[in-house]
Amino acid sequence: PEGCPAPTATTTLTVPSQGIATPEETWEGIERKSWIYGHSRWQGAPGLFFSLPGLSVGDELFVDGFDRITGDPVSNRRFVVDGLYLADTESGGTLVNAQSPDEIPSRAQVILQTSVRERGVGKAWILDRDTLLAKAETRVDGDLDDPCKYLLFFVFATAA
Repeated sequence: PEGCPAPTATTTLTVPSQGIATPEETWEGIERKSWIYGHSRWQGAPGLFFSLPGLSVGDELFVDGFDRITGDPVSNRRFVVDGLYLADTESGGTLVNAQSPDEIPSRAQVILQTSVRERGVGKAWILDRDTLLAKAETRVDGDLDDPCKYLLFFVFATAA
């Protein structure tokens, strides 16, 4: 947007207009992590991840899918929420990607991610600001109200 520096080089992951997605490939730094991202709102209507701020640390999630490495089905796998984070596109990458082997979780993790506010002057928060600030740990460097920051919400849960 006008007046904002160009974003740093990152990998762009496409989210379908309806629903959620996850990377099909694995790469260094996301070992033992299932990273699922989706819209909180699409074309003005709440999306599947609009309700994520309703989760709290200690809540349970149940996940169905396929193991990215083996292709084996995963059914009704139980995870317990252990972290809620408000981040921007810069700090979000360090939340998701392990920076060293000792940051790789010992048990499987699921990470849910959705947008909170797009970059640009006058962009409104998509999710309730007061709820997120009360529940989530803020990982944004600098001014949270900087219109050049694209804000994200993350839910981390570990296999029980």
